[in-house]
Amino acid sequence: MAQRNDASSEWTMEDAALAYTCRVAMSLLVGGKVDYDPHHVAFVPQLDENENFIAQAFFERYGFDSPGDGSYVATGGTPGLYVTNSAANMAGFAIGAGVVHGLGNRARRKRAERDAQPRWMLLNSGDFHLSTHGIYFQPQGSNLTCWSWGAITQMSMVGPNIFEMVGNADTGDTITWRVRSPFAELAFACWASVRNKKHPQLRDGSWLPPGWLHRAVQLGRVAPASLETINHYGQLSDQKALER
Repeated sequence: MAQRNDASSEWTMEDAALAYTCRVAMSLLVGGKVDYDPHHVAFVPQLDENENFIAQAFFERYGFDSPGDGSYVATGGTPGLYVTNSAANMAGFAIGAGVVHGLGNRARRKRAERDAQPRWMLLNSGDFHLSTHGIYFQPQGSNLTCWSWGAITQMSMVGPNIFEMVGNADTGDTITWRVRSPFAELAFACWASVRNKKHPQLRDGSWLPPGWLHRAVQLGRVAPASLETINHYGQLSDQKALER
């Protein structure tokens, strides 16, 4: 992932995706018509007859799990690889083999202990489609699945280009995933503007990478009004509520 340096004028594809994200987010936050570039897809929209697609890119999806359960197969028994008439040689071989097996088992045990520790593990990757009504995942070699904003009960940004979501699957299961995509921030902004306008990250602008918005404004890539609207959305919305 490219590093963003506030003092640098280098503009990356990730920066361009964030600039577009800010443009769409501004229209969502001020409550006007959504400002987006239409995207066309090869599949039939599944969430609403009036939905439009606003972005598409790659994605990586991660689940919190462990690659192992802590078990391992130990190596033991008499090797029986050599035949000798010397009892001393036989004893020496047995001791040596026992040491080797012991070291091997110790390494297997440590590896099994490490594998039993839960972590974020890559589940799949493919094409990510973002619409006005939800998100679509099309993993390589797998079927297309979609999630409406209503099916996603929680979402937060956990790093640049990475959001964490909790949702209710059609099977009745509750899923928790982390998704990496150039339009992760846009997905969060769309979801929060529909489902939770009081989300802490939406209120203070922390859903964007630290310092990125100031840099983008300085470079003339994002409208200066974005600083006030995005970074102080919570204060502005509270003021509007008091004025009603």
